[in-house]
Amino acid sequence: MDSAKYIFLVFLVAGCVLVAQGIESKRRDKPVTGVSHSINTLGNIIHLNTYKPNAVSFTYHPIDYSVQRGVVSFESDDYYLEALLYFDEATFDTIKKTLKDKKARYSRAYAHEFAFDWLPQNIKDQLLDRKHLQTYDYMLFQSGGLERFLLIDHAILLIIRHNG
Repeated sequence: MDSAKYIFLVFLVAGCVLVAQGIESKRRDKPVTGVSHSINTLGNIIHLNTYKPNAVSFTYHPIDYSVQRGVVSFESDDYYLEALLYFDEATFDTIKKTLKDKKARYSRAYAHEFAFDWLPQNIKDQLLDRKHLQTYDYMLFQSGGLERFLLIDHAILLIIRHNG
């Protein structure tokens, strides 16, 4: 093997190793969780600086595109997130004002879309008691994905589908 081919092969292998390390690093930053209550962990996934919640509950589901029977593996940052975020009155009022001022687009939804299995029963009851749910499609948390949420008693129920 001549030296040019050898050098090319060394750089190719080194590049693959660096890419693999970067993918593994991203996975550690956004761990797979059951129900988490960590504001800091959620803050690593979505932007919480503008509207900081007092408490959160969420589930994070990375989407894995790896091929089981073969050597090809496609890693991605795609994920699905369900979250319940509680806010103090002033922050919640600011969120409502922002949605009004920005004329945020809204639509109707069914209760079962937001009645996550892990939600507290009192929140599920509030959802089921409402005939019409008004959801917003607005980038409130700058996730880069499709954010859909509804407001309920100083809280936000949030669904994000991120296809990055």
